[in-house]
Amino acid sequence: MKYILLLLLFAGLVSMHPIFAQTNTYPTTGSAGIGTLMPDASAILEVSSTLKGLLLPRMTKTQRDAIVAPAIGLLIYQTNSTRGFYMYNGSVWTAVTPLRATTTLNNLAVNTAINQSLVPGVSNGIDLGSAFYGWRNLFVTGKIGVATNTPMAVLDVNGDALINGLVIGRGGGNDTSNVAVGFKTLLVNNSQYNGNTAVGSEALMRNTTGYLNTSNGYKSLSNNDEGYGNTASGVNALFSNTTGFYNVACGLSALSNNKTGGHNTVSGAVSMFNNTSGTGNTASGLLCMFNNTQGSNNTAIGNQAMYTNTVGYNNTAIGIYADVSHVSLKNTTALGASAIVNTNNKVRIGNSAVTIVESAVGSWTTSDGRFKNNITEEVKGLEFINLLRPVVYNFDSKKYERFVMQNFSENRIAERLMGMEEDLAKATAIRRSGFIAQEVLEAAKKVGYDYNGVHIPETPTDNFSLSYEKLVVPLVKAVQELSVENGKLKMENEKLVKNESQLKMNDTNLQQQIDELKEAMMKLLATKTPCTSSK
Repeated sequence: MKYILLLLLFAGLVSMHPIFAQTNTYPTTGSAGIGTLMPDASAILEVSSTLKGLLLPRMTKTQRDAIVAPAIGLLIYQTNSTRGFYMYNGSVWTAVTPLRATTTLNNLAVNTAINQSLVPGVSNGIDLGSAFYGWRNLFVTGKIGVATNTPMAVLDVNGDALINGLVIGRGGGNDTSNVAVGFKTLLVNNSQYNGNTAVGSEALMRNTTGYLNTSNGYKSLSNNDEGYGNTASGVNALFSNTTGFYNVACGLSALSNNKTGGHNTVSGAVSMFNNTSGTGNTASGLLCMFNNTQGSNNTAIGNQAMYTNTVGYNNTAIGIYADVSHVSLKNTTALGASAIVNTNNKVRIGNSAVTIVESAVGSWTTSDGRFKNNITEEVKGLEFINLLRPVVYNFDSKKYERFVMQNFSENRIAERLMGMEEDLAKATAIRRSGFIAQEVLEAAKKVGYDYNGVHIPETPTDNFSLSYEKLVVPLVKAVQELSVENGKLKMENEKLVKNESQLKMNDTNLQQQIDELKEAMMKLLATKTPCTSSK
């Protein structure tokens, strides 16, 4: 209505201009009416009709622009290009009726159709809705692009999306190749690098310059600062990591306290929980390597495997409760359930309930002459073997297990012995044949034999052990010594036999000589003439 009145006003002004006044003269005062006998006193011209409208000059854009010295307020209707009423404002022609809705939209009826694109007058300067008034529902059949003018999906957000505290996007920083999904994920990231992926509340929350990290789980890699190449999956996994690199942690609180350690691979809830700077470790199992702090290059597989180690390195434990007896052992191997190795450079197979260690081909020892030097034959044989005392005995298996676990708490000892009582009792009941290591060691000392078949304890939790395999060497030496003695005896015996034969031959010859002498005497007596007396 406002625009109609404006048009009427312009029409009246135009009609009263002297150029157009030909046969009709309108008063300079008062009001004129067309279609009404009582024009409004405030209008110089009032047009009234319910059957016809007011028709202003119609022309093309070219014709409009050809008007010479258009007066300010001159009004026309443009028939081509962007059609509509145009008014000259003193410098340019402007549309009288806007081609878009007003900013308040208060002149639109319910469900008013808009057949033009709604474009803001200033890019990134006009809001749709406000902090106090928002639109209720939004119905879209096409694509929505946020911070992108070429949406590739129904919703394409070029940047972070924060949904009820859940970050979906790249988190902080400027790098578009980071991916963040979760509450406060990658929140303070300032990385200029790329490739971080965080899924889970507070995952990688404090990451600043770390890159190529993958975090999946509540507070996983939460404190990571500069660490890179890490993969964490599980609640609190790699939680305290700051600069550690190329770690893989999978499980609740796995590697939770790691800070600078690198190249660790962990799978299992609370596994390697206390590790801070240990590197190159592999742990798989619940509480596996739980107390490791700085130990490196260890491998543990099994529930609570290598639980005790803290700073030891190059150790291997495979099996539930397979462990080391001390916090700092090195180069050890414990194989089997509850197998506990108790000194450096030692391999332990099974616990003391094991009664058979079997192989289809036996065991082998590296014995290549190319690698042996300082070779002598100072092996003791009979002298050493004759001092050994073969015995038959029972081995207290349960007592041994408690001995190697003397550094453990009573709860841990009870946990590890649970279910083993019957097997330990059976192993203890077996009557065994062998030697006592301490006695073998004393026998070697007595004969001055540098014998390596006895292991002497190196730590308070270590035990004496004996290599029956190494007894083969002195036994061979003893057999060789016996063989030499037997050869000597054989030679002496042969000499005696030979002498006896010679004696027998001599006796035969002597008897023959006696017989021959006897025969000669008999012949002599037989041929001699008896002597007669003369008268």
